[in-house]
Amino acid sequence: MKILFFSSLLIVTSSISTFSQQKISKWGRLSEKEIKLDEVVFEKKADAVILGEFADIAFFKGEVYTRFHFKIKILSQNGLGYADVSIPYNPEDDQDAIGKINAQTLNIVNGKIIPTKLTSSDIYTKDISPTHREKVFTFKNVKVGSIIEYKYSKKSKSVRQLEYWYFQNELPTILSICTADIPEGINYKPIYNGTRIQKKYLEKETNVWELTNLPSLRKEDFVFNHQKYAEGISFQLEGYMQLMDAMSNETKQVQTMTTWEQLRSEIVNSEKFSTYLAERKISSKIVADLKIEQDTIRTIFNYVQNKFKHSNLYGIFPERPLGKLINESDLPADADEINLFLNSLLKNSGIEAYPMLISTRSNGDIMKSYPLLSQFNHLIVYAKHNDREYFLDASSAASSFDLLPIDCLSSEGYIVDKNYSQWKDIKQFSISKKKVKIKIRQDTEESWNYNYEVFLEGYEAKKYMASEKRQFSNLLVNFELNDSIVEKEYTTKTGGSAVSISVNFDIDQENSPIIYLSTDPLSAFPKNPFKYERRDFPIELDYPFLYEKTISLTIPDNLQLKELPQQLNKSIPKNCGSLKTTITKRGQHVKSDLQFRLPNKTIPQFFFTRIKHIYQLMLIASEEVLVLEKL
Repeated sequence: MKILFFSSLLIVTSSISTFSQQKISKWGRLSEKEIKLDEVVFEKKADAVILGEFADIAFFKGEVYTRFHFKIKILSQNGLGYADVSIPYNPEDDQDAIGKINAQTLNIVNGKIIPTKLTSSDIYTKDISPTHREKVFTFKNVKVGSIIEYKYSKKSKSVRQLEYWYFQNELPTILSICTADIPEGINYKPIYNGTRIQKKYLEKETNVWELTNLPSLRKEDFVFNHQKYAEGISFQLEGYMQLMDAMSNETKQVQTMTTWEQLRSEIVNSEKFSTYLAERKISSKIVADLKIEQDTIRTIFNYVQNKFKHSNLYGIFPERPLGKLINESDLPADADEINLFLNSLLKNSGIEAYPMLISTRSNGDIMKSYPLLSQFNHLIVYAKHNDREYFLDASSAASSFDLLPIDCLSSEGYIVDKNYSQWKDIKQFSISKKKVKIKIRQDTEESWNYNYEVFLEGYEAKKYMASEKRQFSNLLVNFELNDSIVEKEYTTKTGGSAVSISVNFDIDQENSPIIYLSTDPLSAFPKNPFKYERRDFPIELDYPFLYEKTISLTIPDNLQLKELPQQLNKSIPKNCGSLKTTITKRGQHVKSDLQFRLPNKTIPQFFFTRIKHIYQLMLIASEEVLVLEKL
């Protein structure tokens, strides 16, 4: 072994370790079992299968090298698309580098393995963002029964956090192995995601992690990030031995994984971040120039949102201090800069406000047992005024004063300030609503008049008003009329934006002794979105919502209602949802009320069958036909 000293770390390294391939054939070779495999036992409809995949992490001369090897078998025509491969990486400041890529297709011809190899000219580099690229290639001579395999190495300067490894993938995986050869003097904390990996290794010390027979990560609706449910492992630097004296080899242990309070201090005292937290004359002057008479938070929010063009870059640490941001307001600004500026103006106007770190829903959940800055990807503002809480993001055009972007509706965020930190649940001030009122009356013996009024609040209103072409047909499934529509925007009692739309029309009805009268010919509620027979993941709604519908009918004196429809009262445990219908008749007046509530953003998957059933009952009740007969 050779002792290397770099960046004040004492690291003992050995040569890069070799792949663990005891259970699968070597490069270019196939076992009899691999050749004969034509169906995955635990996922029989799979179009392709990962026979084996390996990641081998090691250190060499102060940098991290990870070797990868993948072997995939094509099982059907639909699986041929897996012959297209992309390998993303971050070349900025030489952060990542991809080594030589070897790739080949293996076919069995007359009992022999015939390889078709790719050359360097078959592999291309493609820009996918200002900071990221990918290597792309397509295997040749691929058909059903082919086995494709590729291997490459990746060099990274990122020592604080090592390569994340997913054991579970888009395809079913027979064998997945990750190894880590960690030098003496460095301590890494393995962080496990998934029930199987935790059950097998949580209480075990090892440098080899292996899972077998993993089902594919099935794509489902109402999931923001499927990868957060995948079996996986990451490595976070806990500490290292720092060389203090080269003559005596004196060292000391340095801890890098700290507490949440230490993390707060590191953030708020960083050079540029701290400029936004201080009481600044420049912020006070801007607030004074706004001449705010009322709605302080709304006024400042709208000012900041309209002042900057967003760079579409997100993070925690601003690139520019506050003064430079204001002087360069004609240049695009990052999300953290915009929201820290919003926070500064609010504080200097006398509003209680704090920066809040979040992990967006598409980024994944926070593991609070690990105080890691890398878990956050966005910064918003938490404010409190007159006993009301506000969660604000002025960096997004999809945001408004009273509504965060849907991707920001995480479960909780971490508030940081100069002398204060706190975890806080992220919640909107009121539930989003769609209320429909339908008044029905008979015009003539062969014609009935319908008057629809639709009231939208919260995200329901925002979604409608943000559409390029506002159409009543977006609100009512069967709507084909385009006249007599009246649209009006208004403000709710809570100060949020809302919209009401009304339409009036007649429907011909055959004059017969028995009349089957549709109570909702335009179908006020969308079709059942919960379609599948089973559910693997929790149901992640865009936002909590409430559907309400009231039908009022005045029956002519020459008609009578044969019977009242059945009333419903259904609920899902743990306040995950409810459906209630009531119908009353007083004289010739009939009133029907329906209320369908989904008050939580996330519903456990084991309630999927119930919510699917209740939604269907809601549609059936909503489409109720009243039977009238002539006297």
